[in-house]
Amino acid sequence: MMASVRWLLVISTLVMAGILIGVPAVGASQTWLVASVAGFWALFLLILLITLHKARVAGSFAASPEIKVKPPEATDNAELLDEVRERVSPTMDEQMARIEQLELELNRDPVTGLANRAFFLNELKRVLRDDSRQGAVSGYVLLVRQRDMARLQNQSDRQEIDDWLHLVGTRVTEVLTEYPQAKALPARLNGADFAVLLPVGGGPEVMRPIQRLHELFETLRVNLDSQNLSRWAFALTDYTVQCSPKEVLTRLDLALMCAESAGHDEVEFLSHADRETGELRMGEASWRTLISQALDEDRLSLDVRPVVYEGDDLTERHEATLNLREDDSLQLPPMSGYLFMPAAARLGLSSDCDMRALALALSWLGEHSGILIVRMSVSSLLNVQYLDEVRRICAFADPELLRRVVIELDAYGLTRHLEAFKAFTQGLALVGIPVGLRGLDQQPDALRKIHEINVSYVKLGGSFVRELLSSPGGVQMMVAVTETAIGMGVRVYVDDADDQATRAMVLEYGALPRQS
Repeated sequence: MMASVRWLLVISTLVMAGILIGVPAVGASQTWLVASVAGFWALFLLILLITLHKARVAGSFAASPEIKVKPPEATDNAELLDEVRERVSPTMDEQMARIEQLELELNRDPVTGLANRAFFLNELKRVLRDDSRQGAVSGYVLLVRQRDMARLQNQSDRQEIDDWLHLVGTRVTEVLTEYPQAKALPARLNGADFAVLLPVGGGPEVMRPIQRLHELFETLRVNLDSQNLSRWAFALTDYTVQCSPKEVLTRLDLALMCAESAGHDEVEFLSHADRETGELRMGEASWRTLISQALDEDRLSLDVRPVVYEGDDLTERHEATLNLREDDSLQLPPMSGYLFMPAAARLGLSSDCDMRALALALSWLGEHSGILIVRMSVSSLLNVQYLDEVRRICAFADPELLRRVVIELDAYGLTRHLEAFKAFTQGLALVGIPVGLRGLDQQPDALRKIHEINVSYVKLGGSFVRELLSSPGGVQMMVAVTETAIGMGVRVYVDDADDQATRAMVLEYGALPRQS
């Protein structure tokens, strides 16, 4: 309709223009009349066009639906942001996981399939830069070494060794997949040295995969030419963001040295708090609950094993390790004292555990012959009330049993806490309990103070002895240790002197090597 009106107006305008053009020349009065008519016609057309345009616009608005603009609310924005975040976050996580997987593929050990040394050290540096933990225990590092790798290489060809290492890597990976919450990174450092990075907070929960790995490696021992099984050494340490990679690796090396010369096959746990004034924060509540409940519910026990030293006049000698059994409903293997006693020491519970170990030892001796060695913590003897508690237990025991239980202490306490060490050993002597000293090879300064206490034996590590006997100066030091101890009537025991040449030299100097 609007188009028809528009064409009618155009035609009428053209007709009017033709009429004006076709009018013959007339007078002035007639000219003004024609001009007025033309102007009136033009004004009429303009008003008509404006009116038609307004009517058209109004009609279009009336025909269109009403649109209401509502300002977005805060809740709508939040839901939209959450939806976007839910979509973007998995994508980012997947991308980061993919990047990490590709990086691991590029840094994978070709024999075992585990991460290599470079990748492991980079990951350790990365987690130590994480400041979200604020100084609390951030994680653990487990180091496992095959102590007889040189022998295995001599008796087996390269392919057999590689196949065995590949089996180790496969089994380690399978075990760690059972504990995804541990976020563990296993790696092969070199040779038969394996490391596992556990970037999780402290607590007994992380000890479960560690114990499982310990059991696994024990099943992967192989026969040596000497008909003995190969041996593993296990070292564990924790770390915080305050630690440097060098400090962590140094503690691992020291713990591994302790494990190699301690005469046992347990995991040697050396915490950063053992060498510093720091306290266990992360997981403190879970550790305290676990150990306290074990004490209250009689879930501590002794793992007793016979030990024989060549040339020793003690034919029945046993050594005990304190174990902790977790909740029976979990059906978990007992946790070794080498794992939970460091935490107990920092929580002030070591004296309770050590007293329970003494009571269990006296109970065991009541049913068995021979002597029983029980380890005690240095932190326990620093408790001024601990000696009185020990005396109270001994007051109800048979004096014959007291003479057959031996308390073994770390030489570290003799060098750092001489007066407390002397007071404790003198108190034990009064009730008839002999004392042994372990770790003398790691604390040579203790040799200058050993005459101030009454001990029945001292222990040296086999790795220490092998290093000493490899040089003239080392031989002289060995002579000084054995002559000093033997001159005082103290036996010198050497753990882990496995090769025949070392055993012969140890016997020559008057020390007694341990029989495997």
